[in-house]
Amino acid sequence: MNTEKPTHLLSPKRFVLLIGVVLVIGIGYLVLDDDDAVATTSQTATVENVEGQGQQPVNNSSAPVKAPSPSAVKQRTAADVAIVDSWFDEVGYSTELRKTYDQQYSDEQLKDLADTGDIIAIDTLLERIFRKNNLEFEAKLKALIDAGDYVGIQQLGTIDKEYIALAEKGIVYGSYNAISALARSVGQVPSPDDSPEQKQQNIQSLREQLAFMGVMKMRGGGELYSTDILKEHMLNWYRKDYGEEPLSAEDHEWINNRTHELYNHYQAKRHELGLGDFDNEPPKEVKEFLGE
Repeated sequence: MNTEKPTHLLSPKRFVLLIGVVLVIGIGYLVLDDDDAVATTSQTATVENVEGQGQQPVNNSSAPVKAPSPSAVKQRTAADVAIVDSWFDEVGYSTELRKTYDQQYSDEQLKDLADTGDIIAIDTLLERIFRKNNLEFEAKLKALIDAGDYVGIQQLGTIDKEYIALAEKGIVYGSYNAISALARSVGQVPSPDDSPEQKQQNIQSLREQLAFMGVMKMRGGGELYSTDILKEHMLNWYRKDYGEEPLSAEDHEWINNRTHELYNHYQAKRHELGLGDFDNEPPKEVKEFLGE
């Protein structure tokens, strides 16, 4: 076994850090400054508005949600609640439904439902694969680190093909969580100790990740997933570790072009299935709820 660490491979320390980052991004939480605070909500619960009248639908998905501003909060009718809840379900943003599916269906049953375009089934499977892979990843990583098998560590970081295929199916059928899953899958962890080669690879991963976040915005999920806040924190992370601006004007142009390329690709897949164009316009009740 070759125990000499190749310079282009990620160190065990970085892989340990990567686990933490994947887990944090995977469940959708961000460590934010007070000025960037966001709120999460629960879909099946309701809360009274600031005047003590009416109810607001809330969604307890683990992804960050922009908190409605006090001036935007108004009395919600039962019809408003139903429209917002229905839209959350349509884009796969329902932890309650995912929990129900997770408790009631086997992997094979979920796969059958996913083949019919059931977004909740797709997202539930993605969540299961993510949990399973991370548990296995941690156990295998520890064994490889103890053995000094750096080649094995690098191979361990290979993206799960089943996960990618399932996420792409979810995007085609309209899932926001599936877009987030693919953005997460291409992410890397920068380090001040990166070699020029590793730095270049990480910058390319960042460009691809931001392109998927651009798709999220085009699909109407930018506010729901706080993509602008997340983008700025990612860039600040790279600025801190690399000591310079990570992206050039050419990089930003590439990201914009790649965003439209990805969007057009998935929309073409929808057309092949007879699904028509993406519906990127949330109902006004949803916009009001999010405080847009």
